[in-house]
Amino acid sequence: MAPQNEFPFCCIVCGNAEQDTFLDTKGVRRMSLKLDTYIRGWIDAMAFQCQRDSVRTFSTSLKMILTKGNAAVVLLWIVCISASVALPTVDEENLLQSEEKPVPASSKPKADEVKAIVPQGRYLLPADFAVKHKKFSIGTQGVGSFFRAWRNCIDEGKALATIESEREQKFLESMLEATSSGTNYWIAATNVGSLIPNKLTWITIDLPVKTKPSYLNVGAPSSCIALSSTGAWTSKNCFNALNVFPYICEEYF
Repeated sequence: MAPQNEFPFCCIVCGNAEQDTFLDTKGVRRMSLKLDTYIRGWIDAMAFQCQRDSVRTFSTSLKMILTKGNAAVVLLWIVCISASVALPTVDEENLLQSEEKPVPASSKPKADEVKAIVPQGRYLLPADFAVKHKKFSIGTQGVGSFFRAWRNCIDEGKALATIESEREQKFLESMLEATSSGTNYWIAATNVGSLIPNKLTWITIDLPVKTKPSYLNVGAPSSCIALSSTGAWTSKNCFNALNVFPYICEEYF
C-alpha cells in the first residue's frame, strides 16, 4: 500500500510548466530531497509488510504440519541434523596411512624384556636351601710349608681347611685314619700376627678359632696348626723349613 500523501507529491512533480518556471534552484533541491525521503519510506514500509506476511505464512504452514500429527517427524529431523553436526569427522586417508605404517625395529620389545613380562611359575624351596655344605679333601700338590699349603688350596679353587664344629672334627679324624698313619696335615689355624700367642685365628676367613682343643698349648709365637693322623692338633713353627707337610682343603657345595 502506498502512503496517503503520494498524490500531492505527484502533483508537485507533475505540475504545469508555468509553475515550474517560478521554482528557483533551492526549491528544486528541496523538492528532490522530499521525493527521496518519500521513496525510502515507501520501500521500508513494503519490506516490513513482506517480512510480516512471510512470518505469518511460515507459522501457518508449521501449524498445519503439527496439526497433522507430524510433530515426531519434525523433532526427529532436528535431532538428526544436530547429531550430524556434532559428530567428529574421520580422515580416512590418514587413518589408512597410520594402519599401514610399519613398526620400527627399535620400538619392538626384545626377547629379554618379553621374558621379564611373562609371569614366572611359583615354587617352594626347602628350609635348608641357603645352607651350604662343606667338603674336605687332601691337597693334590704334595707337601709344603704352611703358607705354601695356603696358596696351593687357592690354586685348586678351594681354601685351607677350617674346623668349626665337633662334627667336622670327627669327620676329619675318620678320614685321616683311613688315609694314612704317622703324617701331619696343615689346617688354617695360626697365631701369626696375634699379640696373644695362645689366640688362634683362621687365616682363610680371618675369624677366631673357637674349636681349639683344651689340651693344646700354643706358647710360641708364629705357630701354625697341623693335624696328626689321629686328628690331634699339634703346634708347628710356621717358618721352620723342616716343617713341610701335606694339607687339607675345603670347599662348599
